[in-house]
Amino acid sequence: MVRTTHAAASLVIAALFALAAPTVPLSATQRAEGAWLLAPDAARPGDPVFATWFGLEPGFSGELRLLAADGSAKARARSFALPGRPQDFAFALGLADTLAPGAYRLELLALPDAFPLAEKAIAVLPRDFRISTVRLTAAASAARDDPDPRREEQAVRYQRALGNFDQAGVHAPELLHSPDFAWPLAGIRVTARFGDRRRYLSPAGKPAGESAHYGIDFGASTGTPVLSPGPGKVVLSEFRVLTGNTVILEHLPGVYSIFMHMDSLGVATGDSKLRGEALGTVGSTGFSTGPHLHWELRVNGTACDPEALVRKP
Repeated sequence: MVRTTHAAASLVIAALFALAAPTVPLSATQRAEGAWLLAPDAARPGDPVFATWFGLEPGFSGELRLLAADGSAKARARSFALPGRPQDFAFALGLADTLAPGAYRLELLALPDAFPLAEKAIAVLPRDFRISTVRLTAAASAARDDPDPRREEQAVRYQRALGNFDQAGVHAPELLHSPDFAWPLAGIRVTARFGDRRRYLSPAGKPAGESAHYGIDFGASTGTPVLSPGPGKVVLSEFRVLTGNTVILEHLPGVYSIFMHMDSLGVATGDSKLRGEALGTVGSTGFSTGPHLHWELRVNGTACDPEALVRKP
């Protein structure tokens, strides 16, 4: 990639920062222009935010924070190097679906001293989510609420996979520039969207809690092929009590797609997949009320909207 004038100038800025005392504040120009921190100007609750910073020394370690007006950190992301470009670094932030709209700022810190390198303004836009009521079957209620040692053991392994941050796991660098993924099914019929608020009723019709739907549901017949939406490495492929046959695909360090309730699994942990390659088939396993595919996106542990990754026509 040809560096822009701004990107090249960041080499000089980085060197000046390295020589400056830790207490030297960013200049007004650096704050206004983000010191060439490349990131979107606006995003919505539930969006993944990808940012890049060019021209630092190989081995750089940094953290990007999303700060509210009161200075509190609402999201954090660690740096990772881009393949074949050891001086260029990227970050993947997940904006929670509960994040209040308003004016925020991105702050890039060099670690371990938390030395500020750049700031950039970013607006969080308003977003509404649908509300629906779901009546649980007796089997679904038991699967969700009854103690089960298998479920607890699976939860530990699941969280370990999603909590891993492999700096070498840059399988889909195209996400840093523009959404370029495909839908995971050849035919798309969306039955539930990311962020839908669900109010559960017990089999007897009594209130049984509330939750947010942290993925997209696609209605499809059992046996329909599930396709990888983009390049990734399989970090988990197994049957789980709640989510049935489940695949977790790593796209970038800390960025994972999750596919749930499948009828069959066509991949094993450690497999690498390109966009369009088969992962398994649609089913209704686990805590499910009918054949469908649940596609979820996690960015450094935060649930985000998978649709943000899909290439628009």
